[in-house]
Amino acid sequence: MRQWLKDFIVAILAILLFQLRGFLVSFGMVIPLLLCATLAVLVMALYESVKD
Repeated sequence: MRQWLKDFIVAILAILLFQLRGFLVSFGMVIPLLLCATLAVLVMALYESVKD
């Protein structure tokens, strides 16, 4: 159940980041920061899945 909840939270974060990227795509200086944030979330999710 805990693993399912973790996957659910990660999915919500991914959707929110995707929506935010689409909203801010016109601001060039925001894109690199958003890419870094997305990579950080992905790395954290991978680390959590590997650790467990």
